[in-house]
Amino acid sequence: MHPAMPPVQGFDLYLLCIVALIEIARRVQSDRLQRLIVSTLAVSAFHLSQHKRQHIITNLQCALPESMAPAQIEQITRNVFHAFWQEVLDWSHEDSRALAAHAQIIGAEHLWTALAQNRGAILWESGSFGKRVISKHILKANGFAVTQIHARLHAGGLGAGGRGMSRLLERVILPYFDRRTRSIVHDTIYLDQDRGLGFTRNLAQRLAQNAILCVAVDGRAGQKHLTLPFLGKRVRFATGIASLARLADAPLLPLYCTPAPNGGWLLEIGPPLPFSPDLTRDALTASLLTRVVGELDARIRHNPDWYWGWNLLQGE
Repeated sequence: MHPAMPPVQGFDLYLLCIVALIEIARRVQSDRLQRLIVSTLAVSAFHLSQHKRQHIITNLQCALPESMAPAQIEQITRNVFHAFWQEVLDWSHEDSRALAAHAQIIGAEHLWTALAQNRGAILWESGSFGKRVISKHILKANGFAVTQIHARLHAGGLGAGGRGMSRLLERVILPYFDRRTRSIVHDTIYLDQDRGLGFTRNLAQRLAQNAILCVAVDGRAGQKHLTLPFLGKRVRFATGIASLARLADAPLLPLYCTPAPNGGWLLEIGPPLPFSPDLTRDALTASLLTRVVGELDARIRHNPDWYWGWNLLQGE
């Protein structure tokens, strides 16, 4: 028998506070207020979250050149905290068209061409690099109906603090973030590892209906994994989406959304990753993952303060 679900857990209260902040920012819709909230939270978290700060610093030192001065590492760490809290407050945005007006899109033709083949498309993004929430606003404003795939305990990218499900989380917090997600995408699907092939068939059917699926390449949920070098460590990556793309013969396109040099955002949709007919299933999956993980690694090393997952990075 499963243990009884607790009514509330400590991390739930933290999540409720974040929900309240998002709702304040959503109702006021003031860029100045949002900047103030983000700056205050980032500075406070840098000083108070000692365990998280040390994890970030340790992983930065592992991934970046040894010649980098401690002051540079500290500044990047501060920027990582800021990027994290900015991503959290991005959930307060309401006007997709206004955000898209400040965005440049490169590679939209790759996605339109993929959809013209009527096999759907899979956008492979990062769960912790760049502007994940903003990217959905930009895609929505440009006519792309995206189906977002999330882990069950995604909770707006905040997770459940490793504590599992509670009644408050299940009935209040997760539905809240589900509503916020559905306001910027066409549909949301939550990973169900217990269903195995049944879940994969469901996704394949969506692709057969010419859906656009969007999923994080660095998400942890999955039944099978491949270990690859990533930011100075050996990290396990789920192979399920690469296998799904091969099964459904669906184009698999890398997706990045990052701050633009002149302000606003740059949304990049890469061309479909090549499917070599000469490779076995496992070899093709390894090839696709190696290519996309290698590109993500290079982008993060070039702009380490845009990656707010440094504290979660764990090697084997």
